[in-house]
Amino acid sequence: MATFAQMNPRILEQKAPLEYQFEGVTLWLDPLKALFMEQDKVLIVSDLHIGKAGHFRKNGIALSNDIGRGNLWNMSILLDRYSPERVVFLGDLTHSDHNSEWDEFCDFR
Repeated sequence: MATFAQMNPRILEQKAPLEYQFEGVTLWLDPLKALFMEQDKVLIVSDLHIGKAGHFRKNGIALSNDIGRGNLWNMSILLDRYSPERVVFLGDLTHSDHNSEWDEFCDFR
């Protein structure tokens, strides 16, 4: 199944959120894998996969720590961009057992 960004490459080119009106609700579709519901000030984030790099390295697959840090960087951008009152994580918040990426996420939080 194609991602929203793949279906709408214009979003990735612009790297800017897209405003969408749905039944009187203003939604911001963000290329950083998030949706912001303006009226409720709720940020909905998907697929953070905390611990992914550590999990892969533990199993002999080289993966940079930058993946986890990139997710935290994206979260920082999203929090600054929208100043939400609530954040909801949809699916795949974690990727493995506790590892150093969890500690980084807790420090970030």
